[in-house]
Amino acid sequence: MTDLSWSRLYERRREAAHRFGPVWRLPLRTTAEAVLREHLRPPARVLDVGAGARLWKDRIDKLFDAGVTYRSYDPDRETAQDYHALADVTERFDAALCFEVLEHLPPLEILGLLEQVRGLLAPGGLLFVTTPNVHHPSRWFGDCTHQTPLPHDDLAALLAQAGFETRALYRLHQEPWLWRLLRRYVAAPLHRYLAVDFAQGIAAVGHVPVCAVSPAFRSMPA
Repeated sequence: MTDLSWSRLYERRREAAHRFGPVWRLPLRTTAEAVLREHLRPPARVLDVGAGARLWKDRIDKLFDAGVTYRSYDPDRETAQDYHALADVTERFDAALCFEVLEHLPPLEILGLLEQVRGLLAPGGLLFVTTPNVHHPSRWFGDCTHQTPLPHDDLAALLAQAGFETRALYRLHQEPWLWRLLRRYVAAPLHRYLAVDFAQGIAAVGHVPVCAVSPAFRSMPA
């Protein structure tokens, strides 16, 4: 596993901040499903990392009419999964989901998990991540198991350090359209002044460069 170099992380954080700007400049999407629909193209093989109750299987089937093959991984052996250890995975995937997972790990483990997942993705593969928006006044504090707050520029920096290119960053927020308009165009100046945001989540889309082939593939069957 790559060391979590503070200097490299800091430099990549600065690059992400320059590219994407402050959190309020990130485009809005309603849900993670909307992000998947925008970026994932079937047929595809998808690994759900930290799958829990495998709720995304039905959502994936509904979104893509069974055009996506779903596999799940979770270390909790009290849950039914395709895999309980990433070391046991012998398949290649076109995409991975990592929804509301990274914030439950310390930074070095986040980097290690991202590197492991990258090793399971084919060149050109996508990683979809969601995490609580730390600028929301209460979202981060709603779970006692949260360990690492991930501002959007830190999230992009960790993706870069794990070998991903960040294709897109979004804010996630879903409520009736009138409230969305009021928050976006009326309350936005106050939000920025107070350094808070109404969007509850952040979504990132990471991309494995086509020219970069993970050494893990060399021992995998075609």
